Amino acid sequence: MKTEVLIYSRARGVFAGLTVNGAVIEQDADDTRAFYGHDSSFRPILQGDVRAPDGSKSFMAAIRKFAAQAEAAKASNN
Repeated sequence: MKTEVLIYSRARGVFAGLTVNGAVIEQDADDTRAFYGHDSSFRPILQGDVRAPDGSKSFMAAIRKFAAQAEAAKASNN
């Protein structure tokens, strides 16, 4: 799995609803429901159509910050 995919997933709040088994990513419906307060499938979550809960704002800000730093580092290495 590439780090960019994992970061993207976490930035969209999917981290709470995933089970990673080797190279397979499966959505955990119970965790997704607990995190978002309702059922939602991967597609709308990953497309940014599902709003992350208010309690995740500081985590989301940290992910955005470090994702931007990783992109900057990647760009400077090219």
